[in-house]
Amino acid sequence: MLAQDNVYGFYIPSVTRIGIGAHREIPAQLKALGVKKPLIVTDKGIVECGILKTIEELLRSAGCEFAVFDGTVPNPTDKNVVAGENVYKKNDCDSILSLGGGSPHDCAKGIGLVVANGGAIGVYEGLDR
Repeated sequence: MLAQDNVYGFYIPSVTRIGIGAHREIPAQLKALGVKKPLIVTDKGIVECGILKTIEELLRSAGCEFAVFDGTVPNPTDKNVVAGENVYKKNDCDSILSLGGGSPHDCAKGIGLVVANGGAIGVYEGLDR
């Protein structure tokens, strides 16, 4: 007996833009998603090299409000997620924009998970949580 094709799909509402000049598309992408005030999740390296400043200027010139969490550490911890979640809530953010490498992206995903679903990040550890 032959196995039949059985294809499934799932939707993850996120957008990744990569490449030279991709940052210039951020305001249009935020507008298309209905974003009013994103939390930018990044790290000190991105701040120190001036990338965050470029993004902030771009967002300001587009009239976009935002908040920043730049406390991500390599291999972000649950404390990073809590700190970012607090910044998100304190500033009434409605979305997350991760800026940098793997650690800011991972931290942003953790913040988003907790903001969207409640609870502490630790309750999501393990399979099928």
